Amino acid sequence: MNLRILVTNAVLALVYGAAGAATLAFAQTVGPNLSTVLWIGSGIALAVALQVPFAVWPGVAAGAAIATLSDGSSLVHASATAAANAGEIVLAVFLLRKAGFNRHFGTARDVLLLVGLACGISAALAALLSVTSLILTGGAPTSAFVRIWLMWWLTHGMGMLLVVPPTLIARARFGDLTRATLGEAAILLPAIAVSAWISFLAPPTSLLAELFFLPFPLLLLGAVRGDVMVATFGGLIVTVLAIAGALMLRGPFSTGTSNEALFLTWAFAAVTIIATVIATAVVRERTSAQQEVQSSERRLRAVLEATSEGILVADEAGRVTDVNSSFLSLIDVSERDLPRDAGVQAFLDRLRPDTDDRADLPRVLDRDIGPTGKAWQELNLADGRIVEAESVPLVGPTEQAGRVWSVRDVTQRVASEEERRRLHEQILHSQKLEGLGVLAGGVAHDFNNILAGIMGYAELLLTQSGLDSEGRADAEGIIKASQHAAGLCGQLLTYAGKTTAMLAPVDLSECARDMRQFMAISVSKNVDLQLELPDDPIMAMADEVQLRQVIFNLVTNASEAVLEGPGAGRVLVRVQSRFCGREWLARAYAADGLPEGKYAIVEVEDDGVGMDAADVTQIFDPFYSSKGPGRGLGLSAVLGVLRSHQGALTVETESGLGTRFQIALPQSEQRHVPAEAVAPRTTPTEGPATILVVDDEPVVRQTVARMIQRDGHNVVQVGDGDEALALLAERHHEIDLIVLDLTMPQRDGLSTLAEMRQRGYRIPVLLASGYSNEAVPQDAAVAGFIQKPFRSVDLRERVAAVLSEGAPGAV
Repeated sequence: MNLRILVTNAVLALVYGAAGAATLAFAQTVGPNLSTVLWIGSGIALAVALQVPFAVWPGVAAGAAIATLSDGSSLVHASATAAANAGEIVLAVFLLRKAGFNRHFGTARDVLLLVGLACGISAALAALLSVTSLILTGGAPTSAFVRIWLMWWLTHGMGMLLVVPPTLIARARFGDLTRATLGEAAILLPAIAVSAWISFLAPPTSLLAELFFLPFPLLLLGAVRGDVMVATFGGLIVTVLAIAGALMLRGPFSTGTSNEALFLTWAFAAVTIIATVIATAVVRERTSAQQEVQSSERRLRAVLEATSEGILVADEAGRVTDVNSSFLSLIDVSERDLPRDAGVQAFLDRLRPDTDDRADLPRVLDRDIGPTGKAWQELNLADGRIVEAESVPLVGPTEQAGRVWSVRDVTQRVASEEERRRLHEQILHSQKLEGLGVLAGGVAHDFNNILAGIMGYAELLLTQSGLDSEGRADAEGIIKASQHAAGLCGQLLTYAGKTTAMLAPVDLSECARDMRQFMAISVSKNVDLQLELPDDPIMAMADEVQLRQVIFNLVTNASEAVLEGPGAGRVLVRVQSRFCGREWLARAYAADGLPEGKYAIVEVEDDGVGMDAADVTQIFDPFYSSKGPGRGLGLSAVLGVLRSHQGALTVETESGLGTRFQIALPQSEQRHVPAEAVAPRTTPTEGPATILVVDDEPVVRQTVARMIQRDGHNVVQVGDGDEALALLAERHHEIDLIVLDLTMPQRDGLSTLAEMRQRGYRIPVLLASGYSNEAVPQDAAVAGFIQKPFRSVDLRERVAAVLSEGAPGAV
């Protein structure tokens, strides 16, 4: 057994036995018929048992046996009494812990549990067993059973009631004692003792003996203040003095025998202690509940103030009961200006500007807002902010007790969602334009290959001697139609960004001035053409020819938009330099990857019919026109030019209010550089050459071969790059020039060219393609480039030029 358990039980046995023996001895000196005064051993044992985690019944049994034997009782009676007293403590502890007894006496329930379970049931059963053993061993007559059992029970019960509460409370509150508590105890406890001394030790016939109620106001004062220590120790003092007076036949209860006086005193003391401790517990419980309510209110207030949402609480009558600072900030009202008697509608009205749609706000008493009573609205404030207001019922124990409004500022969120939506649409549109560009470039390339064959055969027809004038005219018509189709393919290539831009410093103002007369002729006389051009040069890196075409297309479209309206209006061309930030670039077309910075700007603005959102998403599609069926590639070509210039474009338009296009080009600090003199055209060299034609299209390959053969050269034809490499492996010394198609399905032209150079073949190469020469890398070792479809004269000049140079060069 643990040493602590042994020591505790041994000390308890000695204390219990000494207290019991002293109590019995004292009772014998007071009166022969008085069995005992107060069995404080039960109180000491129960107080110890409730505070230790182990059993103390062995100490209680030993102490009870010692006390009983000291009175001269038999061993059998002492053993039975020891068992009864030990069982009393075991049963009391079991019942109290099972019932959830709190040894701090925080509530009135704890006092009632101690009185009912320990002082009542446990003490009564223990007294029954002890008195039964006393009667059976001849220690008392059977006729005295009830009287002895009642006195035995009351002495044990009073012992517990007097000792347990002060002991447990003193130990629990010892660490909480403050100067204020000790000061109150130092005043109240002596006052209680003096008032009890005056009444309970006074002569029974004196007036003072009738003043037994004197301690009660002081006990109640301690109870009202919630000081359970003053209440319990004060009750203990009153009880001790009352018992002392009863034993000395003094005070208000000194009537009859000592046992009768003592019985009355016990009843008085029990009522006093129980009432005082219960009153104290009730006060403490109420105070604790109030503190908890206040703490909950503070926590709720802290939560309300901590949230970023505006919270408004109203009762069932529509009166505002609580509102946090976030809500007041939303409606721009300070707390000191808060109308205490204002209704909720007065607050909600401030969430909207003074407009007619204010009346649709759900009111606080409206119970028909959906099946759950919830309401939600997005409100626009007068200062431009957007807020979400949500209203839910505040449900009480039995019915709806009001409503709670939560309001949050969603201006930034709405703006972010709108920005994300706009960016998403722009990305989709950019992907669409990119896809159309790839498609347009591919279609233009394939058509150029077909047109090369058509034009080639038509030119071959013209060379036939037997062709009459009508046939010659038909062949020339085929060539002209093919050239027109080639021009359309060129526009498709421009839209796809596959054209070559000869970039050089261009003064945008000077370019617009030079075009003034040309633009004035192109627009209707009912359109007022205005130019706002700065005197200082605005330089941009651009291909001036393509730039003029872009400006002309935009001015022409603007003029037509004006004529779609009343018939008269204005077209403004403005040139300026400005900083284009992320916001401008984010809503621009063809601006992917462009950095922030200064750009040269050309604006074309009109006050015509404008466009709606649906038109704006399609104006850059090939062959789309807002004025009816597709009429060409104007704006789509503009976009292609800007791609090749590393520029961007924005559109600002609204149906009925006109349109403004802004074109941004990389700004240049350089001035215009005069064009270099054009080198004289190279004349063909004399003598036939052997030329290898490599093209996967048989029609193109055959027409090119016949054109070259017509000039007296020898031609070898192959259909792809692998065949060309195989032929060169055997005959590369015979080949003077290679006409190489750029795009082929198996091995393309660039791959074939790279393999040729790796093998050491230094034969000049003339690249041909349906794309522009932009598709040819700058470092490709080629002697020249010719774009399909081409005339025989163009092919003759390029072939002659390459043969005259005799070595591979660059585009």
